[in-house]
Amino acid sequence: MIYVKGLEKEFGSFRALKGLDFHVSKGTVHGFLGHNGAGKTTTLNILAGFSPYGKGSVQIDGIEVKNAKYKVQRMIGYLPESPQFYEYMQAKELLTHLGRIQKASKPDAAKRAEELLRLVGLESASNRKVGGFSRGMKQRLGMACALVHDPELLLLDEPTSALDPEGRREVLELIETLKAGGKTILISTHILSDVERVCDSVTMIKDGKCIFDAGINTLKEIQGPATYRIEFSRLLTKRELAALRGADFVADFKCEEKTCFVKTPSEDEAVSLQLAQAIMELKLPFRAIQRQERTLEELYIRRMNGHD
Repeated sequence: MIYVKGLEKEFGSFRALKGLDFHVSKGTVHGFLGHNGAGKTTTLNILAGFSPYGKGSVQIDGIEVKNAKYKVQRMIGYLPESPQFYEYMQAKELLTHLGRIQKASKPDAAKRAEELLRLVGLESASNRKVGGFSRGMKQRLGMACALVHDPELLLLDEPTSALDPEGRREVLELIETLKAGGKTILISTHILSDVERVCDSVTMIKDGKCIFDAGINTLKEIQGPATYRIEFSRLLTKRELAALRGADFVADFKCEEKTCFVKTPSEDEAVSLQLAQAIMELKLPFRAIQRQERTLEELYIRRMNGHD
């Protein structure tokens, strides 16, 4: 659906994008991650046809954006980080107005507005003025605005930023519903738990370059340190702790009462077997050994710090 190759963008002497490459498959939810200033919003503006670009190729469903900007824009729905509205208008009135701008008849625009308000869970607020909406309601209304023309692709810039837990849950459930309806969705966000919940794949960018572009499962399969939670039947003595610390398979560890968290040099299964065998050879009184699931946050930090 989205293919970006060698994308460059300059603002005066500042190079915001430096040969950016990534892709998003059709019908998926894709996370777009990076530090502030990494180039995420700049990339979204280019994809949406709002900003020109220099070198490189940006294709939406096989169409080069710079060659057919308006055709591409009809395929895209865009939600900025802080959507702005005519706050004196009612929600249904606003969506009907946007439908009319898209050249729909008044009855068709009103019908579409009602459909979208049901979809985003704002049906009961259809006749309320937008100025009285909460932040979460405005985010959902922003999603409805982006969907007025029934686009194939949604670009969402920080869709859950500054929302309370209930508001975040509502927006994420809406994203899952839209994906089930066949939409392709690109999400730029800092909230990694949201990415883990709804995204099929991720792109990580740093200083205007791609440092990772693949499925989340692929990311989690990358070799690296693994952490094991070991429960002992009693507190370990200083001698036992020293023996554990000095073992070849231990890169680092910390203990909290009867529980120790041991970090091994890699995720290789042989290391985990070696860990269990060594603990038995040391005659340490353990009850259970459990591998801790690696979080996207840990993987993200490692990638951003240059660890493969």
